[in-house]
Amino acid sequence: YGPVVRFRLLQHDNYLLTDPALIGEVLTNRQHQFIKNRGFWQRYSAIFGNGLLTSEGDHWRRQRKLAAPSFQHKRLATYVDHMVHYSNIMLESWRPGQVRDVHYDMMQVTAEIVARALFDVEFSAAGRGLRNATQQLEIQLAARLGRPFRWQDYLPLPTNLRYWHALHTLNRQLLKLITAQRRSSQQNTLLATLMASHDENGQGLTDQQLRDQTVTLFLAGHDTTAITLSWSFYLLSQHPHYWDLLRQEWNTQLGSRAPNAEDIGKLPLTRGVIREALRLYPPAYMIGREALDDVELGGFNIPRGRGIVISAYAMGRHPDYFPQPHLFQPERWNAAFEQSLPHYAFIPFGGGPRTCIGEGFALLEAMIILVLTGRRFTLHYAGKQPPQPLASITLPPKGGLRMRCESIARAE
Repeated sequence: YGPVVRFRLLQHDNYLLTDPALIGEVLTNRQHQFIKNRGFWQRYSAIFGNGLLTSEGDHWRRQRKLAAPSFQHKRLATYVDHMVHYSNIMLESWRPGQVRDVHYDMMQVTAEIVARALFDVEFSAAGRGLRNATQQLEIQLAARLGRPFRWQDYLPLPTNLRYWHALHTLNRQLLKLITAQRRSSQQNTLLATLMASHDENGQGLTDQQLRDQTVTLFLAGHDTTAITLSWSFYLLSQHPHYWDLLRQEWNTQLGSRAPNAEDIGKLPLTRGVIREALRLYPPAYMIGREALDDVELGGFNIPRGRGIVISAYAMGRHPDYFPQPHLFQPERWNAAFEQSLPHYAFIPFGGGPRTCIGEGFALLEAMIILVLTGRRFTLHYAGKQPPQPLASITLPPKGGLRMRCESIARAE
């Protein structure tokens, strides 16, 4: 239907963009003419507060500047040991022939990693209250998206009561962790780096701002990486010859050691597998913006207040930019292809100034978990029907991902 498509959703006009140049206009060149879609994010304001995910204008710019040092490349290297440690603990519990919900496993291991990196605590040992609250809120993110009217979120329904109880528990636990960090001499956590950051006026983040940042980094941080890994394992199970090619790459480049932050550029096929999973099943599959004034895009007039929809899912399957887009081809991600790819054609982490601040952390974590898992097991999809993506706030496999573990030693 062309680069700009108007469609109706709940009695409102929305405009889907599928031209990278127009996407760049919205996310970068004319970003001041748009804000994040308020109708969508207001549903989640109690969870994410006014952090990086939801804030706008000068407030967002100040927070982004204060958070940036926490995600510099030299900082990421300090979290590699956590990624390796918790991956190995997870894999020690797997048994040959066992059928597991691998998506659940990925959610758990990434939660452990981000809890250690953020707070220097073990997620599994932080108390059932925090674990249960996190899981309940993740369930409610999907449930609330499926409701057509916001007032339904405030009815005294059992699901809403569980939601508010979980939110209260999460807030209480996060404030305890923030207070503990202020008293601690441990300075190698993401939270400590956030606390140490100050603007040009010498002001840092308040406890409420730290709460909003940490809940965003925790919930969004572990969820998206887990989803990327789950779809990576599923895609590899459908194209098992890549396992041998991956192991050849790991043996050549790594030997027997664990990967580190400097290895991303040395593992092109591993990187290609992750990028293909991000292309076909991007966790952040939809980006929404709202026009602040009447604007013109691609020859179309878009009225003030109307929604702009940018779909990483649609762009990743666009045949103009990805030949044979429905095929899983990790080798497509070579230097020549990436140089020829228009900017904003591949946007699993967004684009422009609001590109996901945790992109480097997520890619490093996904690579390490993929390598360590693939060295010990081949995973075979055990479902009767192909898994379906669940269009929630992210794009996980609906109902989990049942896979059978086959040890490498047994396979050989």
